[in-house]
Amino acid sequence: MRTPWAGREVARLPLEEVPVFPGGYRELALRPDPPLPRGRYRVALILGGTYGRYAAEGTWDVP
Repeated sequence: MRTPWAGREVARLPLEEVPVFPGGYRELALRPDPPLPRGRYRVALILGGTYGRYAAEGTWDVP
C-alpha cells in the first residue's frame, strides 16, 4: 500500500553538535515533533565536519 507521502520528505531533524572521534560511536535519540505516523521510512543522514561530509542511508520503523 502506498502512502500519500511516499517519496517525499516528511521531516528534517536538526542535530546538536556532538563530537564523534575517529573509530568512535554515538547513538542519538531523534524525536520528531509532531511524531511521525506509524510505518517504515527511508532515512538519509548527512553529517558535515572538519574533515568532510559523511552520508548514510537506512530505514526507520515507527511502531
